Amino acid sequence: MSLELNDIFVDCVKITNAYRNKHKELQEVFKAYKNLKDTCDSETLNQMLSDISDNVNSKIISKEKLSSMIDEQNNVMSELSKIRKEILKVYPDFNQ
Repeated sequence: MSLELNDIFVDCVKITNAYRNKHKELQEVFKAYKNLKDTCDSETLNQMLSDISDNVNSKIISKEKLSSMIDEQNNVMSELSKIRKEILKVYPDFNQ
């Protein structure tokens, strides 16, 4: 097997393992929410869910920040495209 194919295979195994781990985490979260629902009164449940939501929101990229990051990435890609065009003017065989 070529090195490139081997690398692809290794990446597939890594992705599969990561998926399995995330699936287990999802099952644990689901069990925890189910347990909360089954064991807490409404007021306690609402407070606990609010606390969890606040904690999660502090760790997630906001819509505005994500939009800003996408704009920045687009600017970088545009600049790289311009640089590549300039390189091709000087070195026309660079693309091969």
